[in-house]
Amino acid sequence: MKLMPRQIKRGLYSVAILCLLAISMVVAGGLLLPLQESSGQTQTSKKVKRQELQNKQGVTLAQLKTLGQIKLQNPLYTPQPAVRKRPPLKLKLMGTSMDGDQMQAFVINQKGQMVFVKVGDVVDGATIKTIDQSAIVVEIDQEQQTFNMESK
Repeated sequence: MKLMPRQIKRGLYSVAILCLLAISMVVAGGLLLPLQESSGQTQTSKKVKRQELQNKQGVTLAQLKTLGQIKLQNPLYTPQPAVRKRPPLKLKLMGTSMDGDQMQAFVINQKGQMVFVKVGDVVDGATIKTIDQSAIVVEIDQEQQTFNMESK
């Protein structure tokens, strides 16, 4: 079952509210305890009663402080990688030529078709950046790849 972001957000809000309620109950218990005690009690008896109250509640303040550091064993949501790796580009540089003052390249694309390209053209999703006498440089997904002319 895949959870939608809205469901995850609601779940996190619910957990946060429950944590705040638990903390407020502990704090309220600590504040109300001295009000309920009589003024004639000694400090040690107050500590004993406070310890008894914490034992009844089952959670100490020290345990609540470390609660956020516990790693979940079964997280509710496992994010998928945002960017899938594109399979390697398969271009073959067959040759280059000059067209006036611009270089052109003869490239066989992934479909097996020979295409004539210049700087700035797009072949199989890759933009031609530079054309030299024996190599071309293309950019795809912000990565540059160089294809050299095959020697026979």
